[in-house]
Amino acid sequence: MIVYPSESVKNLQLIQQIQDEAAYTGITAAEIGAIAKAHPVTFYIPTFLVRAGLFLLTVVIVFASSALLSLLFGGLMRDKNLPYALLLFGLLCYLALEKVCKKYQHYQAGTDDALTLLSSGFLLTGVLWLHEINTQSWSPSAWYLFASLSTAVISLWYVIRFASPLMTIISASALLMAFLTALHILNPSGILLIPFGALFFAASLCYLVLNTKMKAILTVYSSCLAVLIQFAVFTAGLAFNYYVADQTGKELSGTTFQVPLPYFFWVWTFVFPLVCIGYALKKHSRMLLNSGIILLTATGLTFKYYDTLVPLEYLLSGAGALLLLVSWRLLKWLKNPRYGLAGQVPFPQNNTDQERVDSIIISATLPQQKQHLPDRFGGGNFGGGGSSSDF
Repeated sequence: MIVYPSESVKNLQLIQQIQDEAAYTGITAAEIGAIAKAHPVTFYIPTFLVRAGLFLLTVVIVFASSALLSLLFGGLMRDKNLPYALLLFGLLCYLALEKVCKKYQHYQAGTDDALTLLSSGFLLTGVLWLHEINTQSWSPSAWYLFASLSTAVISLWYVIRFASPLMTIISASALLMAFLTALHILNPSGILLIPFGALFFAASLCYLVLNTKMKAILTVYSSCLAVLIQFAVFTAGLAFNYYVADQTGKELSGTTFQVPLPYFFWVWTFVFPLVCIGYALKKHSRMLLNSGIILLTATGLTFKYYDTLVPLEYLLSGAGALLLLVSWRLLKWLKNPRYGLAGQVPFPQNNTDQERVDSIIISATLPQQKQHLPDRFGGGNFGGGGSSSDF
């Protein structure tokens, strides 16, 4: 189903993993080159600056082409025909995306990123516009549910076809919004169901990703699965964040809202990021560590929003100085590895991936030994007294 060759995607993931673990495993540049030569990748992957330039250039070309078509066929693109024009632009961008990815093998090269966003944006805007024109009597909650489901379906196709991490985040966010909107439609007065529903969604997402029986088939989507795990962690952390619960309640109730069980929400706001950081250090997971640090930042901002004892500039300056001091002390303390942690090398991946990397390094770098055949009488391959077959 994916547009890219599966073998090239797996080879690229392997090479990226080896490069990330080069400092930990001690792999030299020559060994990495030998592995890359033994596992070729056919994709066009430019540098970050070139990728950004191609992204901007593609956006300019698409909008210029859309403006030109609008000028040429302006009479057909007015009033009720405008949604159909957006659908046409989205279809043209999608066909260009298919050609760029399938024929020219652009993989996260900027051009495919821009065409992915533009084509999905045009298609989604056209669908929602047509829906609003034809069904103007829907309630806001029903319209939000339809918009969320439409976004989830369109972005999910891009995930399946192009393995886009960005579209994975958009699809998961849309599904979460649809799930929470459905809960609110079923029970409009149950505002407290919203955080519990978000937590249930995050836990279900983690369970499905970590316990799927199709991991061998979904190997080409490993980056998307990693993004889903990180999204689930953020969702669980923000589900019972006091600020999120307070603002959600005020938005849904439309009146003065008091967060029920405030101590529970405050405890979750402060404790969950620390639990994430501690678990990340225990499991050597850089992804969870980054998620915990970001959630800890959200905790600080939440506390500052409701507490005005210290001016914001003093609080930010003090927090920055404290983080620098803690980071410096940790780097100094972890100069020599302690408890499986070190300050100079990246965290290792799981043992299965490490064994796979080690075996590939050995097979790609050691010289191949020719098989020694025992001496036989005669000069041919088939033995005998004479030289049969070849000399």
